[in-house]
Amino acid sequence: MDTLTLILLPMVISSLGFLTYRHPPIARKLLMPLFYIICGLIFLIELYSLAQSNTYFKAMDATHIDIYMNKAKTINIDSLYKTGIERASLNQIITDNENQRDKYREIYNAQTSLRDSTRDKISILRENSQKTTNTYLFYGFIGFLITIILFALTFLFDNIHDKEKISDTNKTK
Repeated sequence: MDTLTLILLPMVISSLGFLTYRHPPIARKLLMPLFYIICGLIFLIELYSLAQSNTYFKAMDATHIDIYMNKAKTINIDSLYKTGIERASLNQIITDNENQRDKYREIYNAQTSLRDSTRDKISILRENSQKTTNTYLFYGFIGFLITIILFALTFLFDNIHDKEKISDTNKTK
């Protein structure tokens, strides 16, 4: 796409420049709609970029993790001793509690890893999108400047052609 743009851009500019030099009123009629089209495209690119950035930030917020280490299930060993539970049962309760905490920790670590990798991928997509948008905005800005320059040149060339017509009528007399 960039190569095609770089090939077609000089051709379009030289064609518009030739038209501006040879036929300024026609060029003005052509450049005004072109100017509005370029301004509209720049506006649409900005809106698209804004919507896309908003979408990426919403996607980042969607990677929030809702599982926390369960701290409410701590075991009060002193109260278990007072109830008269056997030593083997007490050891089993402690082991089960540690296993459950390990499972929570593994789930939390896996979700954290998934969240971080997802956020990294979304950040890469957002950066690539921003580079593409900046490239299109640059092309739009160059087109905007060229259109304004050519439009200003139509008045200059119009004056030059008017002076040539006046000098031609003076020579024939």
